[in-house]
Amino acid sequence: MPGKLNPIRQLTRFALEGIPNDAVCSVDVTNQCNLRCHHCYFFEHGQPENLAVERWRAFFDKLKAEGFPFFSCTWVGGEPLMRQEIIEMGSRYFRRNMVVTNGTIRIPDWPHVNFKVWVDGVEARHDRLRGAKTY
Repeated sequence: MPGKLNPIRQLTRFALEGIPNDAVCSVDVTNQCNLRCHHCYFFEHGQPENLAVERWRAFFDKLKAEGFPFFSCTWVGGEPLMRQEIIEMGSRYFRRNMVVTNGTIRIPDWPHVNFKVWVDGVEARHDRLRGAKTY
């Protein structure tokens, strides 16, 4: 885990000084998704290749050795749960973790990770935007 600051001290510091600019990050876990939602921008641009778990680990270890300023990470994709091994490994470097998912893949039981499942309105609208039977 980054830094060994007492959580109350850290939250007090954030309350008094504000959240540091480099305290929050977002990681594109994968360039894959099991849906092709009509409104999604993700596939409009070329995507880099997926990095192996060890390359991600080396990246986080390097940041940690340099002082690792991050407090919170939002794990996104494509569909981040298609690369659960990356999130499971990487989430241990952060105090707070949130995975943003389309909810079509079983959500793991990770007590140190929060999940945000996107639902686009009522069932008919959601299925029209994301695909049949995805509500």
